[in-house]
Amino acid sequence: MKKSLSTPIFSLLMFSFVFLFTLQANAKTIYEQNNNPANYVKLQKNPDAESSNHPYSFNNEVMADLLRSVRYSRKALFSDNIKTQFVFEEETVQKYTPYLIEAFQKASPEEAVFLSVAQSRPYAILRNDRLTQVRLWVESDGLHMNFVKTEAKLHGDYKSKTTGKKLIRNAKGLRVSLETQEGQQFALDSAQEIIFNLNTDWQAVVTRLDEEEEAKEAAKDTRKNRRKKSDPNVAPAPAPRVSPEEQKNAESRLTELKRLKDKGLISDEDYNRKKAEILENL
Repeated sequence: MKKSLSTPIFSLLMFSFVFLFTLQANAKTIYEQNNNPANYVKLQKNPDAESSNHPYSFNNEVMADLLRSVRYSRKALFSDNIKTQFVFEEETVQKYTPYLIEAFQKASPEEAVFLSVAQSRPYAILRNDRLTQVRLWVESDGLHMNFVKTEAKLHGDYKSKTTGKKLIRNAKGLRVSLETQEGQQFALDSAQEIIFNLNTDWQAVVTRLDEEEEAKEAAKDTRKNRRKKSDPNVAPAPAPRVSPEEQKNAESRLTELKRLKDKGLISDEDYNRKKAEILENL
């Protein structure tokens, strides 16, 4: 009698289901946003760490500056998908720093801290929410930050209680290249894992990075002003007058903007910001 393959296949599927269910059940939630399943901080079994120094106590300012110091590479800005070098927006830093500190204080040596956050990356008047997921743990050589997903595009109603988690799970990260700073280095086997030297003065690092960013912007403005002043025969452009066609176009844009807001395709913040831009040009 020919032996059926259905039994071993069924057993394998059941084992996989039980393993995944157990992994989820073992995850300890530190924070989860009620109306947005993409935003949470949890403790999970850590497959990467060899010997975690958990639990671990972080200073509030240190943790915030560690997040602020993480930057995408400059070449990533040439992509249409990336408009800023900052991996974590300041709003994200302020909101999640306390939860991360709590998570590290409660983590066991076998656990890692898992951060998942959806950040608004507005593009024109359309919503452009992006998902970043990071696994963090502390070893003797410092804080490890392994990027599981970076700038994954969130499609559809990912905040839905019924289909949201599936959309979040299926969101594909861009694998954006990161740029190490002072006190940071890549792991030997991955450019998506950064190791932070916890003996570094992170406030000083962030201050220097901010000063460099301001200097770049100032130099850019100076170059623009020089180009304007380079031709003395060019008279200053007169203040533009709003034609009936331009006014009609503005009204049409405002109507379309209101329609997108009413359908939930853009946030109130994006709506108000874009509305102000349209009115300012009149």
